[in-house]
Amino acid sequence: MSKRCSQIVILCEDRQTDSFIRRFLKKAHSIQAHSLRVLAYPREGDGSGEQFVRNNYPNELKALRNRQHRSNTTLIVAIDADDKKTSERIVQLNTACSDAGIKPNTANDNVAFVIPKRNIETWIHYLNGKKVDETTPYPKFKDNEASCQPAVEKLHELCQQKITPPDFPDSLASACLDYQKVKRGFSA
Repeated sequence: MSKRCSQIVILCEDRQTDSFIRRFLKKAHSIQAHSLRVLAYPREGDGSGEQFVRNNYPNELKALRNRQHRSNTTLIVAIDADDKKTSERIVQLNTACSDAGIKPNTANDNVAFVIPKRNIETWIHYLNGKKVDETTPYPKFKDNEASCQPAVEKLHELCQQKITPPDFPDSLASACLDYQKVKRGFSA
């Protein structure tokens, strides 16, 4: 039996993604703030969130591996696919690790990738009942990031029912599959 995750590290691009992930973890697993560590992502206008995630991922993966022998830690890496494929973002993250002299992510690492295509707003708009595609940039919820709560509720409902509607965004389906490998530690 696996032990309950003692710390969840969230490496993400922006406030909206941070809010969405935190709210989902709280709703789905009653994860409290003291169990979360969110890396301080750049404020809007202060640099590229995507570059921030790429630059910090190798060190966070190394730290995760160093901690694993003494505590059950999960790393959630959230980076927008933008106009790339989700697989291209994973290749970029693996390349960042190789460039830093760190072995890329393996199946033994307690890492989940959250890679919305085009961005997290695509998922939020979809979960709120809007018709979306994964190429159109959807409006941000600037200074109203908490408005993602209904989308979180819908995603939790879908997870409970273990269904994916036919129009489910591919990148969200991929994230759900990746999440399955780490979620067992959230409630063990």
